[in-house]
Amino acid sequence: MHDDVSEFLFVFHQVREFLLHNSVTPSYIQSLRNNFPHLSNDSITEIIDLALGTNKAYNSGEYEAVLPWIFSSKTYEQCSSPAICLHHMNRLQVEGNTVLEICTGAGMDALAALLQKASYVYTIEADKQVANLFELNCTLKDINDIALIQSEAEIACLPKADILWADPSRREIPGKRKQLTGNYAPSIDWLLQKASSYKRAGIKIAPGEQIKGDFSREFISYNWECREQILWIHMDIPDGSVTLIDKNYSWYPKNPEMLPILISPEEIQSGHILIEPNPALIRGALSACYAEFDIAVFDREIAFGIHKGDILPHPLFRTYRIEDIFRFNRKELQSKITSKNWNKRTEIKKRGFPLLPEEIRKELVFPQSDHYGTIVLTRCGNEHWAILCKRI
Repeated sequence: MHDDVSEFLFVFHQVREFLLHNSVTPSYIQSLRNNFPHLSNDSITEIIDLALGTNKAYNSGEYEAVLPWIFSSKTYEQCSSPAICLHHMNRLQVEGNTVLEICTGAGMDALAALLQKASYVYTIEADKQVANLFELNCTLKDINDIALIQSEAEIACLPKADILWADPSRREIPGKRKQLTGNYAPSIDWLLQKASSYKRAGIKIAPGEQIKGDFSREFISYNWECREQILWIHMDIPDGSVTLIDKNYSWYPKNPEMLPILISPEEIQSGHILIEPNPALIRGALSACYAEFDIAVFDREIAFGIHKGDILPHPLFRTYRIEDIFRFNRKELQSKITSKNWNKRTEIKKRGFPLLPEEIRKELVFPQSDHYGTIVLTRCGNEHWAILCKRI
């Protein structure tokens, strides 16, 4: 970051305002060089990146609670939204405790810890540029109860703390590891070993990771997207729990070993309800949830559920009233669409089906009308099925 912070910030705010309505072009970059000759090319590149990252955060609508705050493209893309970070710290019961955070990133979890009345926060960040940006943000907001340690966590002298939170950086390395889909820094094994010595601890990992250990897993959803998986250590949270941040709703499996009823597609009738589970529930204890809500499945490897009676609206599910179900056949599917007079607004969903929705859409002709529905393409055993329904 440029030595003259005031000039750096002056240029940053100008660039950010310009990029709210314009794109980065070679001529614009050259104009910045001409207008601010004291700034190096690297500083101008950094300012543009900060402006782009900050605008993304502002435009997302998820960061009002912490603004003003400066983000790089990297810190914006990798951080949790403030609402999710408050959930992290609420789970960890940080009030009155000292918190050690490993991997500062954008600083959203450190801020959340203070908002949840942690007595003090230590945060460790290996990336010098990310650390400098966090320090700048703390200075601009006059935050004094966070101490930043710029170091790799494995070699740092860890300060004494009550609570541990870690959001390790992750790099995709295909084929390198069987258990994890990426290479985490610090490693998950190292973090789990350290976590065991704290009162409570949480480690954020990718939603698709499938690992086992002495921890419980919670899956976090925001806007019908599974954003993250948390490994909780020394916490009384059932494994496979699900929290929908934007709905202020959490579900905990009462009996994780329960399985839903298995039915055949031939038993599914018009009027039955197709259940589409929240993506976080698919990662969590889906079978136990279906069993609890008396929802059947037609294939235990397919996430769709079936309810034979009416079901009340629920934040965990999207529901569709079934009109037709048949073994997949393109001609029959086309005939059904034509007879129902469904137009191009008809959505196509799939699970366990070999073709993508858009590949199927290209093969179909939709009438011009005001009517539309939902086509669900799926599998039961080795057979492919089509379910025609309407969203409730």
